[in-house]
Amino acid sequence: MLSFIHSNLLRSEGLSKESMIGTAGGAIVNIILDPIMISGLGWGASGAAIATVIGYIFSDAVFLVMVKRKSRILGLSLFVVGKNICL
Repeated sequence: MLSFIHSNLLRSEGLSKESMIGTAGGAIVNIILDPIMISGLGWGASGAAIATVIGYIFSDAVFLVMVKRKSRILGLSLFVVGKNICL
């Protein structure tokens, strides 16, 4: 869910190309890791699940970098500001 939120936030700012890059990057990581973890390591469905989670984590990392570098409106903070939680 987290990667979908970041993807749509970037799109809402007019950064649709960056949104596509993050989404496609996670899918490519998943495609590369699937056969390695399923057949190569013999993990079966567990390997596919782990590869999918790694792909989503990669997408989230790309989205966070894009927000930090290119976003004009959105920002990142690890502290609680007032009653709103910022990340």
